[in-house]
Amino acid sequence: MSASPESLDRSRPTRITPDLFSHCNFATRVNRRHKQAAAASKRWLLQGIDGLSSKKRQALHGLKAGLLASVCYPHAGYPQLRVCCNFLNCKNFDYNLNRSEYCDLFHLDDLSDAIDKNGTQTIADVALDPLYHPTPSRSSSRVSYMTKDFWRRYLSTSSCGSQQRFVEIFDLFFQAVAQEAKDRKEGLIPGFHFMERPAVNALDLFSFNKEQFHGDTYTIVPGVMKERGLDMQSAVDFVGHLYHKTIDHFNDARVVIHIGGLSDWIIGGMHWSFQSERYFGKDRNHAKVFSAVHLLPAQASGNFSGGSN
Repeated sequence: MSASPESLDRSRPTRITPDLFSHCNFATRVNRRHKQAAAASKRWLLQGIDGLSSKKRQALHGLKAGLLASVCYPHAGYPQLRVCCNFLNCKNFDYNLNRSEYCDLFHLDDLSDAIDKNGTQTIADVALDPLYHPTPSRSSSRVSYMTKDFWRRYLSTSSCGSQQRFVEIFDLFFQAVAQEAKDRKEGLIPGFHFMERPAVNALDLFSFNKEQFHGDTYTIVPGVMKERGLDMQSAVDFVGHLYHKTIDHFNDARVVIHIGGLSDWIIGGMHWSFQSERYFGKDRNHAKVFSAVHLLPAQASGNFSGGSN
């Protein structure tokens, strides 16, 4: 549904979100073990933490990382789903935790928002060490403990090939985070061409308001604004069109074998974005119904002025 004039507060800057759902007709499937795995994963994440504020605990519940795992892996067994829930809870529960709070709660997403390149590398060393050296642990930190516990579960539910790929990609993830921190410090905005993937395009659109609030220019919308000389709304529309084209490609018969698993991530991530409070907070239903988001006042120095049409 498009935004109607009476549904918007004209006193606040607003951008219209492209309608992605009508163009993406993949079925939404939810793992039947969702509630059990999600609840167990949250208990695991919070065990031994006494000083976490009620606000942060509410943020964890609002994140619904277990739902994301369940819609992206609808056919996984409970042990496999639990591993996915644990990883997504750790990776996605950032909510602007400061350095002290990070030491209390292992999270991986948006590391470069809170710490510099050297700090990121230090955390990477601690997080990766249990994967390369399962025993004995060379660190007593919570990051090391939770990584080791996650890895123990992963080893019991995966093949040797899968384990090797995970370690390699996890290492690359931290390298990318360090590069992102370096680029942000130098004021660099990446080109949009390297992110032409449907799941990334959709989540970048949904997360844009939260990211522009923090001055984060390391997403596809600022990249399009810079390279194409577009204003914010035109860049958002461009990314929406790119998403539509990618979905059309997914529906091509040549990739039909792969559609099942990939489509779960695409449609699952979209629906989770509006059921979770991660991107839209308490206004998530309004944002989905009216396809409009009231922009938060930018806190940082990121430049979102774009070009002129």
